[in-house]
Amino acid sequence: MKNNSINILIASDINYAPYYGVMLTSLFENNNLSSFVIYLITDETWTDKETRRFEKLCMKHNSSFIVLRTDVFSLIDVPLNPNHHVNKATYYNILASKILPNDIDKVIYMDGDMLVQGDISSLWDIDMTNYAMAAVWDSIAFDESVAVRLGYSPEHRYVNNGTSIYNLAYWREHNVDKFLLTFINEHYESLTFMDQDVENAVLAGYIKYLPVTYNFQVLFLTKYFSQAFAPEFMNEVLLNKEHPVIIHYNGGVKPWSWRYYALPYRKEWLRAYWKSPWFFAYKITPIGKYIKHLIKRVVRRKQLIQAQRNQYIPEAYDLC
Repeated sequence: MKNNSINILIASDINYAPYYGVMLTSLFENNNLSSFVIYLITDETWTDKETRRFEKLCMKHNSSFIVLRTDVFSLIDVPLNPNHHVNKATYYNILASKILPNDIDKVIYMDGDMLVQGDISSLWDIDMTNYAMAAVWDSIAFDESVAVRLGYSPEHRYVNNGTSIYNLAYWREHNVDKFLLTFINEHYESLTFMDQDVENAVLAGYIKYLPVTYNFQVLFLTKYFSQAFAPEFMNEVLLNKEHPVIIHYNGGVKPWSWRYYALPYRKEWLRAYWKSPWFFAYKITPIGKYIKHLIKRVVRRKQLIQAQRNQYIPEAYDLC
């Protein structure tokens, strides 16, 4: 293992394992000159069988896989409150500086509903001096009501933490996790997007903004969200849409869902899925439902195409 390996953090229970497996497959396929240390924060649902599958994938690509099972509530004294979008998974990112080894100063966190299409070594090399984290603007970055809800100045844009660089050394030096946990305890009723909300509220001014290519959110291409974008941001989206480094299938529709007609970059995800060790272990679609859906696509093709065009901007049509 190289000493200069890139640290990657993922957080999942057993149910999301196949999606993280696909994401990591795409990461390795497009970064064959780099080695990685993959840290998984998980719970009691994770199995040794799944660990062996991830270890085999990582070893094939000169990388390692480390499982960190933890009971987060043994580390904190704030409440579990699922009615207000605060659950166990909320605390995985927030407690990363405590859970990960103390000699890890920096880590890239990645969501499971992502696909890597390019080299991320330049992302790893970004200077994080005086910043707690780095992330890409969210699709709601231009909605000032979000800043009002969370109590920070609208001059700071709301970020999506699907791809995040965490400066763990900074977190430990400034006790960042303590401030994040205090915010949850005092403001949990105002939280909508769990840890992402908390990070934006507490770390405003200490977040470095990343280019959209490192977290290219599918929602960027919808008419609903894009109509609020500033022209310069929309230009950046359009310039990067053909081949973003990291695609994020955020929103309610996922590429593995059988309830789709056209989703940008779905074919790219399926290619990674068939290359992954999970293509035999996970059934994307019940066969009966899939056949019915194929019939629906043939019979109602024109209506479905129109529905797609009503949802996405014209520039996205060739990506579906």
